[in-house]
Amino acid sequence: MILYTIGLIAAFVFVALKYIYTYWDRHGLPNIKPEIPYGNLRMLAKKKESINVVINNLYDQSNERLVGVYLFFRPAILVRDAHLAKRIMVNDFQYFHDRGIYCNEHSDPMSANLFALPGQRWKNLRAKFTPTFTSGQLRNMLPTFLKEGTKLQLYLEKLANEHQIVDMRDIVSRYVLDVVASVFFGFEASCLHNPDDAFRVALRDLNNPENFMNNIRSAGVFLCPGLLKYTGISALSPPMKKFTMDVISSHLHQREAGQVTRKDFIQMLTDLRRKAGNNAEEMLTDAQCAANVFLFYGAGADTSTGAISFTLHELTHNAEVMAKLQQEVDEMVERYNGEI
Repeated sequence: MILYTIGLIAAFVFVALKYIYTYWDRHGLPNIKPEIPYGNLRMLAKKKESINVVINNLYDQSNERLVGVYLFFRPAILVRDAHLAKRIMVNDFQYFHDRGIYCNEHSDPMSANLFALPGQRWKNLRAKFTPTFTSGQLRNMLPTFLKEGTKLQLYLEKLANEHQIVDMRDIVSRYVLDVVASVFFGFEASCLHNPDDAFRVALRDLNNPENFMNNIRSAGVFLCPGLLKYTGISALSPPMKKFTMDVISSHLHQREAGQVTRKDFIQMLTDLRRKAGNNAEEMLTDAQCAANVFLFYGAGADTSTGAISFTLHELTHNAEVMAKLQQEVDEMVERYNGEI
């Protein structure tokens, strides 16, 4: 009886996987042969390649305008034709507006940010946020950026005078976290001078590739939304959710009470909430604000760190370009009397 049950389960699993991995064959779309249970993401699952490299390699395996792929158990289309991609993103955007990632406003409100929301809910939130990102509003944030930049300059000058060899990616990462803390979370961190600053410690675990649950969450958010939906696992770890909610809620209420005023994203959210008044449809909850503030950490910290680090790396390997850049910077600083 036990052997019969095991055989029945094995047969069911085989048929189910066969059905899943023949999706594009049944729909007549050219596709790249998947591998069970990775789909076309084996190298990503084994942590041998980043998602960008994996997708680029899939791109190179076909000459079709559209090619079917499998993100583990999830069928997806890789668009290889630039003109077709433009048509999808512009002319036919009304059919392709969702990113298809995990979002659960009711049981996991921290997952409901502008990046993840689908359809009309995304459109409504985008309409609220669009006025906060005009060139004028962003220009108002510049003094906050420059304040952190001055700290970085003084920190690097000290290291340069001491002729120290340093890990620039680590320094850049801590500088970016100070900027994120100041501009988006609304408080002064000291990650640059203190690698164990509370803000850095609270966020450090988010990008830790050795954390099993973080890997499950990342895979669930971007590749297998059903994994989080049916298991009840949240998009963020409970300590991270508590940290973000506590920080954002306290700062929002301070701003609304008129105790503090700053030129940052928290102030923009405060102004939006004040403008909404008692209109429930227009009102942004603390959870919505926290979710979207955290989005800027998730989307901005590592990407900004990478962009700056790779730029510095390229400059050290191209002396002529570095000299040209240094000359341009010197000319602009001189033109504006040392002010950026």
